[in-house]
Amino acid sequence: MVDGVVVGMVSQNWID
Repeated sequence: MVDGVVVGMVSQNWID
């Protein structure tokens, strides 16, 4: 499951 990858990318966008 690529949840970690997706969450990581989305997380960066949210934090940014």
